Amino acid sequence: MPPPIGATSWAPQPTITSTADAYICAFNINDRSHWVCYLGGTSGESGYDVRVQGSNIYVLGQTQSSNFPCFSELGAYNDNSYNGVADAFLARFNSNFTVLWSTYFGGSAADVSAWNGLAISPLNDDVYIVGTVNNPSMQSTGFPLQPHSNGLAYFDGTLDPGRNGFIAHFKGGTDALRWCTYFGAHDSEHYVEAVTVDKSGFVYIAGESASPALPVMSSPNYAYYQSGIQANDGQDNDCFVAMFKPVDDVMDWCTYFGGNAGNLAERIRTLVAKEGALFAGGITSKYSDLASFFPLQNNGIPGSFYDDVFGDPSSPTQDIFLTKFCTPWSDIDDGGEKSIRHLSGEGTFEFRCWSYDAALFVQGVAEGEELRCFATDGRLVWVERSRSSGGSIQTLDVAQLSPGVYTLVLSSGAHGSFLVP
Repeated sequence: MPPPIGATSWAPQPTITSTADAYICAFNINDRSHWVCYLGGTSGESGYDVRVQGSNIYVLGQTQSSNFPCFSELGAYNDNSYNGVADAFLARFNSNFTVLWSTYFGGSAADVSAWNGLAISPLNDDVYIVGTVNNPSMQSTGFPLQPHSNGLAYFDGTLDPGRNGFIAHFKGGTDALRWCTYFGAHDSEHYVEAVTVDKSGFVYIAGESASPALPVMSSPNYAYYQSGIQANDGQDNDCFVAMFKPVDDVMDWCTYFGGNAGNLAERIRTLVAKEGALFAGGITSKYSDLASFFPLQNNGIPGSFYDDVFGDPSSPTQDIFLTKFCTPWSDIDDGGEKSIRHLSGEGTFEFRCWSYDAALFVQGVAEGEELRCFATDGRLVWVERSRSSGGSIQTLDVAQLSPGVYTLVLSSGAHGSFLVP
């Protein structure tokens, strides 16, 4: 199908170039195909995820082609060389279907992006991808690890035999790589299979792990915490969920989730952050009637779906599950709330901030401390001194601010951002 007027096809690629190419298809409001284009080289591609934010269309997938069509962008992460076995790829189109940027992503091992491995932050358009590095021989080189410039973010640069999960963070608008790390423990296999970002910029990842040594972390903001793996023989996998703070990628919560699965692994395959909660979907298996356990919980709301019977005669060893986790903002009425952000500085200092209509509420700031508000271009917007003790809530007037993201800086060094819709 030819592109619509004003659009540019993929370099162009109107026909398939291998036994399997990725493809992109756009539909109009009448559910009719509006534009289709293949995406790939001559050795095979798979398209796994697509996300739209504003005028940008991002596509994530996997390639085994040494001639995948890469398009460099000034200031972006650009890797135009196939690194071997398999690489992830990431591409960005504009709303006219013109390709703006595409790149390989990976090292010399088989680097596989996840099927639900792409998310865009509604806070600042930053892009996150997740996946797995398959490294059975410990010979992988060249994976684009990058610690965060703040020195505080989670970082694991150790590649282990078997399979290692990974997370990468790209800056919105420029596609520059801000942070990239392996995720897991150093004694077993891990898969990172899903990522999502909520409206406040919190980043959630999930997947499966066979290790009892994940970097678990409880958090007062999250009610659920499972400190250890529940696999019945120490070899089967449990699910895991982890959360990272907005912008600075500091891990704030990590938990196992699962029961005594049998020889079929438990895994979370999809995540959605919505209405102040985190929804996760996946599969679980059953070892035996007596030995199995799964953290079922009925929410007690009349009419809500709930099924506590495992499997059915056609599939006696496997079932799908859906769960809802509380997030830091689940206890706040969403009826008129415009924006909520958790802000933190160095050390143990931590405070909360949320906005409602034309007011900004700040809690946890010492009395007399100076609060400076900056626009994204660095302009100082206003200066105020805290009139409340650390435990009470102070209200600040933000009615004069234009819509956008602002940075609040305290004289103690703590800082963070809030959104004026």
